[in-house]
Amino acid sequence: MSILIIGGGEIGRYLANQLIAEKKSVVIIEKDESVIDDIEESLDAKFILGNGAAPQVLKKAGLEEAEMVVAVTDSDEVNMLASIFAGIKAPLAKRIARIRATEFDIEGEKLKAALGIDLLINPEKEVANEILRLIRTSWASEIDSFMNDKVLLVEIKVNLDNVKY
Repeated sequence: MSILIIGGGEIGRYLANQLIAEKKSVVIIEKDESVIDDIEESLDAKFILGNGAAPQVLKKAGLEEAEMVVAVTDSDEVNMLASIFAGIKAPLAKRIARIRATEFDIEGEKLKAALGIDLLINPEKEVANEILRLIRTSWASEIDSFMNDKVLLVEIKVNLDNVKY
């Protein structure tokens, strides 16, 4: 599976590392040469220097052959443009984009549909939701969620000394 990651920052590095460990072929587009210099020795990936929203850079990175495109730069606009171009040049590829600005979050589902993004991630919102979930279920020792939190599997420790038979 060929995966194109746009953005070699902390999230891009982490994803690349995990995917390479799973024997995936990874290409990383990064605009900052010093970032590439930092990570190219530690990751078995192909690196492309350039703007991840530029069609010629995406083409050079092999967008048309990519099975998944993950746009995780620090620019929402670059992530959205990369997703749009991925939809045009690689319509069967899964598209994931990090969008942090709250003004885009208001229309999240409409934005996803309009841009053809399969998964839209707002890291700050995800962290806030996780904290709220932990607060609401602080009595549980472990929680697993399924179906977008519609189903929760909750583990509770019971002290048998306090149970009356």
